[in-house]
Amino acid sequence: MNVDPGFFMSAEMLEVLREKSRRLSTATILGQGNMATIGSKIILIDCLDSQIHNFRLVKSVRLPDARYNDLPVDSALGLALLGSRAGDYINFSLGGEEGGTVVLCIDNKN
Repeated sequence: MNVDPGFFMSAEMLEVLREKSRRLSTATILGQGNMATIGSKIILIDCLDSQIHNFRLVKSVRLPDARYNDLPVDSALGLALLGSRAGDYINFSLGGEEGGTVVLCIDNKN
């Protein structure tokens, strides 16, 4: 039986998602506070122009308390940041341009 999920995911991408799942599971069980989860405030540096960006990782931007710097986990960058740690390099493609960013700091204090 052939199943077409509507998208192709490479073996490398599947391994990245497995590692993120392991990290998030471990963080939930052990209470590690240095990992990006929903509600985390994240500081990134763009590798192309050295610009600093601040985000708050959220489940959705449709919530009544949404802020201008909220980044939903259902966006490409939000999903890439979920489960990341300070020092992680995030590679992304935006508008056909390849780029990257480094996670400088994760603050999980509310």
